Amino acid sequence: EGLKAAMADAETCGLTTNPLKTEVIVNATSELQRLGEIASSLADLLAACTARDKNAIMALLKTVKAKGVTDDAPECNRAQGVLSALEEEAKLTEKIEAALKAKDNKSLKQLWNEANKVGLSNNTVQAAGMIINREATIKKTLDKMKAAETNWNLDEMNEALETCIQLGIEGEEVEHAKSILDEMKKEGLLASKIQAAANTLTMKSNSKNGIGESDIEPLIKAMDEAVSSGLSKTSKSYTKFEKMKNNALEQIELYSEINDVIATLDDRSSDASVEDKFKLASKTLNKALDLGMEGVASVITLKALFREYDRLVQDARRERNEASDDDESESDEDEEDEEEVERKR
Repeated sequence: EGLKAAMADAETCGLTTNPLKTEVIVNATSELQRLGEIASSLADLLAACTARDKNAIMALLKTVKAKGVTDDAPECNRAQGVLSALEEEAKLTEKIEAALKAKDNKSLKQLWNEANKVGLSNNTVQAAGMIINREATIKKTLDKMKAAETNWNLDEMNEALETCIQLGIEGEEVEHAKSILDEMKKEGLLASKIQAAANTLTMKSNSKNGIGESDIEPLIKAMDEAVSSGLSKTSKSYTKFEKMKNNALEQIELYSEINDVIATLDDRSSDASVEDKFKLASKTLNKALDLGMEGVASVITLKALFREYDRLVQDARRERNEASDDDESESDEDEEDEEEVERKR
């Protein structure tokens, strides 16, 4: 750039036409042309580095060195670095090819991970990735089949077996899963006849009026009919509905306790302390919430009273703390977990 500027100044001053300066101008022009060719070659060298073209890099290195560029030039340093990286990648590719040929999936996975770390991506690496990912997918699918059986989830088992078909997975585990799927389907067909009664019971159990023993009878009848049709009492479906039935029976038993607690909380003349009433409300409300009775009218009333007594307890504690600086906190026994209190509010 300095020489270009000097030549421009020389032309402006008329030195380029001065006979006395002809040799200087000719030499300068020649040097400027040489430097331009070097700059062009260096630009081509950087482009070849970006393209990671080994043959082009080697050819251009030879060209620029022939024009006088030294090895410590930034462009040459970068080119040598790229060539070294390409050589290492070639060695890694050869190792991957050998692992593919030997069907050594353990080594293949390690080499594939190494290739990903250095950003190497070619047909060999992609082929290794397909195998590694397939192995991982197979393991994930087999684990999913086991989980589906444990959870007795028909949809998950269907999905897992679909994946087996797509990947061509076969073997004892797949055959076992198919037999479990058949059991699930048969059981699901019988259980579907119970589900309608169960849905109705669930809806009523969370209504304002709650449920009575007569509301459980349709579920019990449907369960008995399903058993008569072949549904095992030890099956996961039957067990699920058995839990629903027991839950409903527990709800019915809890109604009287809820009403008794509400009466106690409403009785302002009672000798029971605010803290004792709060604990009583908390204990019974916990039972109701655990049974899913949030929408029942008496539970809604109990929750409102719980909030009221929660406020009274907090006020009483605040007064005690203000009266005595030594009592900085109440015992853990008297304090409830904040999340649990929030659930009841």
